[in-house]
Amino acid sequence: MDNNKLKFTLPAVYNEWVSKAFYQYVFHFIYGGRASGKSWTTAFLLLSYGCSNRIKVLCLREIQNAIKDSVHSMLKKLIDVYKFPYIVKDKYIYNPYTGTMFIFSGLYRNLESIKSMDDVNVAWIEQAEAVSKESIDVLIPTVIRNPNPKIIYTVNPDEESDPVWQDYMIKKRSDTYYLNANYNSNPFCTPELLAEINRLKIDSYDDYNHIYGGEFKVIGDDILISSLAYNLAIERIIKDEGQERYGVDCARYGKDSSSVTKLKGLKHVFTNEYNQKSTTELARIVMKDVNHNKNVPINVDIGGLGAGTYDTLKDEGYNVKEINFGGTSQLPDKYANIASEMWCTYKDNMNETSIIHNLRLKKELTTRKYKIDKKGRWLIESKDDYKKRGYASPDHADSFLLAHLQTIDNVYYGFV
Repeated sequence: MDNNKLKFTLPAVYNEWVSKAFYQYVFHFIYGGRASGKSWTTAFLLLSYGCSNRIKVLCLREIQNAIKDSVHSMLKKLIDVYKFPYIVKDKYIYNPYTGTMFIFSGLYRNLESIKSMDDVNVAWIEQAEAVSKESIDVLIPTVIRNPNPKIIYTVNPDEESDPVWQDYMIKKRSDTYYLNANYNSNPFCTPELLAEINRLKIDSYDDYNHIYGGEFKVIGDDILISSLAYNLAIERIIKDEGQERYGVDCARYGKDSSSVTKLKGLKHVFTNEYNQKSTTELARIVMKDVNHNKNVPINVDIGGLGAGTYDTLKDEGYNVKEINFGGTSQLPDKYANIASEMWCTYKDNMNETSIIHNLRLKKELTTRKYKIDKKGRWLIESKDDYKKRGYASPDHADSFLLAHLQTIDNVYYGFV
């Protein structure tokens, strides 16, 4: 079949994937909000690929109670419109010229049968955010043992704790192609759909951000900083004036990353991540970041391993202050500890600040919970409890908020 005769106009965001990257990578992580064209593009790509290659495509969801729950109808529509030479049956789709076969299954309760499949070389997991860790671990060896394997995840992000997000996004993989697309990169959204998206944006910004913006959903009303407040901060333009300040959150050779944030007045300049650095190496990086200006205020979290970085900077004569998140706040009747005061005072004053957009920073700032303790004080969720909910260590948020702390004589004083 001459695929050049098939005219399917793709959103430009997919051009690299369908023309080159699809053929180069084993794993494909295609993520974003609804109306981005992820599923339709994947369906068209696999139908086209199956016209010139003999492949067996396993189309999956975590739960598929009936064929109507699958991508079967989507594939059928494309076959009908673009006259692909496939035979469509109720439970499978077949190309008689190349031998390509599309089959459909749920993962849940079918893992043993999937494990026994010996000729599947392409798997497409739709709504992969709902797939369990067990399903992922069974699926991968089933596919990659065959020639020219490909595994495609189409993902509408739900929570950072989702297994597929943990496996592919917390640590980026060199064998995986990543593509982020949302409705605003899809020029084929209808006017009616755009009107509905804009309505939701006005009525419920958090829902809009999750459903169409491809962001994690906000759970409950106990999140301290909203997605709306964050987005207003990244859109806010303020003058580049005021004192430079730095915040440093330290990790040493562990899974967590060290993070350094720079402010200019209340304007966020950067948040940089450093992995596998000793405390001394991190101190040297900070010295370089501040251009060896020993007068620039630097706040360092000394909990855990931060004391080593603090000591090195202090010994070198830098204007460094030690912050202990668990220490007593300046307003102990209002805030349970310094971390709580740090988060709450920033939240109360963030309408004066601007933020350079950083997806990881946004996740960390807009997913941290709080509560009022038995003494009526604000208490920010502990880092351990935050990580138990499936999130990575909030290193970017910690360094960002540290940079906003004002200190006098090494004592926490309040918002910059």
